[in-house]
Order: sequence, then structure tokens, then C-alpha cells
Amino acid sequence: MRVATYNLRHGAPARRPAANRAMARSVASLGADVVALQEVDRRVVRSWFADQAGLAARRSGTVAHFAAARPFGPGGRYGNALLVRGRTLRTSTLRLPGSGEPRVALFARVVVADAELTVVSTHLQNRTGGRPSEAPAQLAALLDELTDWPRPWCVMGDLNLRADTVLPILEEAGLTAVRSGPTFPATAPRVRIDWIATQGLGDGEAVVPDLRTSDHRP
Repeated sequence: MRVATYNLRHGAPARRPAANRAMARSVASLGADVVALQEVDRRVVRSWFADQAGLAARRSGTVAHFAAARPFGPGGRYGNALLVRGRTLRTSTLRLPGSGEPRVALFARVVVADAELTVVSTHLQNRTGGRPSEAPAQLAALLDELTDWPRPWCVMGDLNLRADTVLPILEEAGLTAVRSGPTFPATAPRVRIDWIATQGLGDGEAVVPDLRTSDHRP
């Protein structure tokens, strides 16, 4: 089984407009059975009114599940998605605590390659304006909700947290972060803020493909 997480930045590299076809090709090139996507647009002007999760799913032969974090423009939505190559048994959206930009976590129970597991796609708050980070509390709320879902677990997303903060939180909850290199910025990655963490799925190691259709790498 292969899983992946990718902050799409609505399909736009830094300082460039959205390119939906290139975005969908990039997602499909990952060859993943489950893909967690963040910063996904649906019917938003800046991304040409596309259903970005749907486009990526059709290109990669998967089924898309979208969770809106907030409205974006007239009739548009912005949030997270899960693309699944297999059966989805149920989904649920958790609104995360915080006073900044609304954030959510999308949970799903899926059957992939004859394995049943719980997968999560999320995008936690980035620190802005000198305020304390809300991301650790949001991650704690996500992990508390996760205990109500059957194991094994796979949590993926842009956590906006570095290793010294995120690893102790994950370890206390019984999850192991998959080994990976830096993921941001896409042009020359220096830091890792995009994470995959599992419980009950064995050891795994991630690669960070050199894709430039966002300001993150998957």
C-alpha cells in the first residue's frame, strides 16, 4: 500500500497562477492508494472554478472525498480532501479549535488492497502575527477524536509543526512518524512541516518527489 500527502496550494506554485491539469498530473504521478490533499479549491475563481479534488481523482483513478474548511468567494469552498483507490466505509469532518482561519480534519474508514484502516487528512494553523501556535492544540483534538475510530490509523497532512514539537505529541498518542526529508519550500526544501504518521501498519519510509505544482512538495 502506498499513501501520500500533498498541500496543493490550490494548484499554484509560489507567485504563479493555478494550473489544474499540472496539479492533477502531479497527484496521479504519486501512484498512491490514498492521497491526503490540503489547500484544495472547489468552484473558486482563482482556480478557474474547478473541483480540484475531483480532477485529481479522475486523473489518478481514485474516488474523492472533500471537506470544506470555509467558504471562499461566491459559491466556492476551500479545504481538505482524501482520494481513495478502494472502498470507503464512512467519512466524518472534525472542526478543529482555534481563533484563526477555520481548520478541519477529514476522517475516513477505507478498505484498500484488502486492508481496512482509518485515514485522516488535515491542515493545521500556521503561526501568524506573533500569536502562539494553535497547531499543537488542534493536533491534540484530532488525536482525541481518532481514539473513537478503529485501528490501524494513518494521519497525514500539513501540520505546520516541526519535529521537536510534533514527534512527542504523536508518540504520546501511539503513532510513529514515517521517515522523510524536508518538504517546504518546493523550490529548495529546508523544513519538514508535512507529515505521515501511522499506528498498526508497520514500518514505512517516505520519499519527497521533486514536484513544483505547489509551494510544498508531496
